[in-house]
Amino acid sequence: MHWTSPLTLLVGLLLTAGSVSAAEEKEKKDEAKPEQKEPVSRDGSVTIAGAQIDYTVTTGELQLKNDKGEEQANIFHVSYIKKGVKDLSTRPVLFAFNGGPGSSAVWLHLGALGPRIIPTSADGTKALAPPVTVVENPQSILDVADLVFVDPVATGLSRPEDKDKSKQFFGVNGDLDSMSDFIRRWITQHKRWSSPKFVLGESYGSLRAAGLSDKLQQRYGMHLNGVILLSGLLDYRTLSPSPGNDLSYSIFLPSLAATAHFHGKIKGDRKTIVKEARSLRQRPTAQLSTVDRHSMTQASKRSRLKSQSSPVSIHNGSSTTTFVSPLASSANSCSKAKVKC
Repeated sequence: MHWTSPLTLLVGLLLTAGSVSAAEEKEKKDEAKPEQKEPVSRDGSVTIAGAQIDYTVTTGELQLKNDKGEEQANIFHVSYIKKGVKDLSTRPVLFAFNGGPGSSAVWLHLGALGPRIIPTSADGTKALAPPVTVVENPQSILDVADLVFVDPVATGLSRPEDKDKSKQFFGVNGDLDSMSDFIRRWITQHKRWSSPKFVLGESYGSLRAAGLSDKLQQRYGMHLNGVILLSGLLDYRTLSPSPGNDLSYSIFLPSLAATAHFHGKIKGDRKTIVKEARSLRQRPTAQLSTVDRHSMTQASKRSRLKSQSSPVSIHNGSSTTTFVSPLASSANSCSKAKVKC
């Protein structure tokens, strides 16, 4: 009988455990690595402005690599290419993406621009009774341009190669780098460098579109023929008020007036009330613009604005609605809180 010392046995077990652990770690990494799928294409048609448009729709993933040739991410996209175009140099191609940041392009794809959309109620506020299936979209712009709907990394089905390094895509510059690289690679793969090229961004996507126009030109020498901004977010001051920022108050006023009318807080004709609120909204905005042009200090700006922020009454038939300027309300809040605004 061969005798093995306890020390030798212990060393052997440790080496075996280390080998198994390394193998398991490698297996986990392989499983976590996204598998790139082959593109899938189908033929279809849609009627736009009375004309039938035949097209090929393709879903696929485009792999991004860094300057060292290392795989970085797979970008999922859906493209619609019009059939029968003999000269592609005359056929525009448009890259469309939503905003968020953190949103896939499904909203523009199935809600606005694609040849097939999901139907909604007339005013878009009520869900339809199921089952709901996609229908032809006569408002699609496929008659004038090929369409490519792009999901930025970590949205939709787009994924980074290494999830531990996904943060590199989440900053403004990282987002622009990956999206511009995708557009450049797609254009190259499909031989569309001679085609007119457009980008369309919605909400935060409008900031992305503006950044891409510069990034594509500076880094790849790709000059866009146009940039389309849909419900653009170009100034974050419009989203929420903050000390020294009264712009969002004036922008929200018409919506707040309509909401108050809906809940019975304001009586009268809704359209008239909203129209008056929009007219009132322009006053503080204009004042802010005038003050900014004169480069006044922040303290003197607010002093001047508050002095002009008196309540405004809207007479509508037998009822009277009084709006207090958000600027005055802001000043009162600051006074009660005993802070400087």
